[in-house]
Amino acid sequence: MTRRIETQYHSEVNNMIGRIHWEALGIVAATHR
Repeated sequence: MTRRIETQYHSEVNNMIGRIHWEALGIVAATHR
């Protein structure tokens, strides 16, 4: 039970970090274009 919640939490955190990461890359690419 706890392990499943941990896995779900980590996957959500990874998705959020990935989204922020790609948005930041897009902003950097747009400003350096």
